[in-house]
Amino acid sequence: MKSFLVTAIVCWAVLPAAFGGQAGDAKKAKETRSAIYCPATTDYSKLYYLNGVPFAVINGDSSYYLLALATERIGREKYFRLWLLFKNKAASPYLFEPLRAARISLNTGDRIVDLVPSSPGEVSDQIDSLRQAGRTMSDIGESLKSATEPAGDKARAALQDEPASPAREQSGDPNSGAYIYEAYRSSFNSAVLRKNTVFRDKNITGYLYFRLPQVEPEKALNITVLLSTPDGQKLLPFLPQESE
Repeated sequence: MKSFLVTAIVCWAVLPAAFGGQAGDAKKAKETRSAIYCPATTDYSKLYYLNGVPFAVINGDSSYYLLALATERIGREKYFRLWLLFKNKAASPYLFEPLRAARISLNTGDRIVDLVPSSPGEVSDQIDSLRQAGRTMSDIGESLKSATEPAGDKARAALQDEPASPAREQSGDPNSGAYIYEAYRSSFNSAVLRKNTVFRDKNITGYLYFRLPQVEPEKALNITVLLSTPDGQKLLPFLPQESE
């Protein structure tokens, strides 16, 4: 497979509501400061900012994906946290296996580190899954819901150099705000993604966690997510984001 690694520059910012709520005072803001990673636009993916959060959209013949990447500390360990929505567009059921769904390649300059997802059981033992699910529904959901507002449609259209059209919102267009939010709203949310058989036109959403070894991802030269989809493998590099 052709290597496709793009240098990623990390922007330090307190995560907006969609990635964990607001910081209280300056001390709390410093403690909750995390790195945000922005997916690049490729031949098969698009980038949308929704309520300040960067999402990647991959629309294939047999599958539809939404993704967002950040870091999170759980106990004493630091993780990449990949939020993922998967929709099966194929006629046949698809077995979604979280341990095979994605991996992350990280170039530190001295070495290449390949990260695989931590097992759902390992992560669930360390976090409150019900609380995580609730946070996902409220925070991520609010960002995606903003895509259904007229102003959000105009902003997305400007980003993609396309005219804003109310008709698009009602057309079932996978790139429309209404489609994006409906895909999320109708998904089965398992917080930490587990193995699931996904039937036609059904969706699942949740997080994949990648435990980081003794490396600092914000200093990495290259960061790439390798996604295994029903439409084949997709390489998704990450690019810098301006701090808001």
